[in-house]
Amino acid sequence: DIPADPHVLTQRVALAAAAACERLAGVRPALKWPNDLLLGGEKLAGVLAQADLGAHPAVVVGIGINVGWAPEGAAMVGHGVQPLDLLAALLQAYDELPTGVWLTYRDRLDTIGKRVRVELPDGDVLGRAVDDDPDGRLVVVDDSAVTRRFAVGDVVHLRSATE
Repeated sequence: DIPADPHVLTQRVALAAAAACERLAGVRPALKWPNDLLLGGEKLAGVLAQADLGAHPAVVVGIGINVGWAPEGAAMVGHGVQPLDLLAALLQAYDELPTGVWLTYRDRLDTIGKRVRVELPDGDVLGRAVDDDPDGRLVVVDDSAVTRRFAVGDVVHLRSATE
């Protein structure tokens, strides 16, 4: 069944991938809104989804995880982890998740509390990410103290002056 909000599938896959990495390699990836896993601040994985809600609704979710190799500036799970073992652990973790994952996703979301730049086609927004709504929108209080909600956008975690 396709959930009412297909973005939930992206959240579920991200949570399952994080759990699989923890089980097999003992690493705890952070989740970055909307669809990345980070390890030590570097990209470990990306999750993408494509929905067709027409006559025959379907959602395809894909994930790319740096298992035993990563390009410069990216993270990897570890040399001792085999891709098929990671896939099996991911699928098991996916099946173990409860039906509603929003609060679990929100609790694991490293973006909340961070100073961010949301990159959009019509310009960037600078501010602090303060929440993730149940509908998957990132809530950002921009530098003019205006609360904005984003359904899409590339998010860059910025270092604050105190970091």
